[in-house]
Amino acid sequence: MNLETTDKKHIAVKIWANVSRLLLGCVFVFSGFVKAIDPLGFLYKLQDYAEAFGLISLIPSPTTTLFISGMLLAVIEFSVGVFLLLGIRKRMANYFVLL
Repeated sequence: MNLETTDKKHIAVKIWANVSRLLLGCVFVFSGFVKAIDPLGFLYKLQDYAEAFGLISLIPSPTTTLFISGMLLAVIEFSVGVFLLLGIRKRMANYFVLL
């Protein structure tokens, strides 16, 4: 392998990583935005999931707790998407995406 081939592969990997980062950032921004626009719809979905998994009896006040956690999730998701799009706080954004 010569030096030119290695450089071309390195550039291709960097381009692929940036395109993937931008696409994932767009998905996170869109998803967080949709959840923030319709918080009651997202609350109903969270309640459905909690009932399906039998967690509704474990939560002290399900409506309030699920509403606050849903809004917190929307804010975190939107923020991580913006971080990915702008390329800031890359390490923290990567951990949140993995989480």
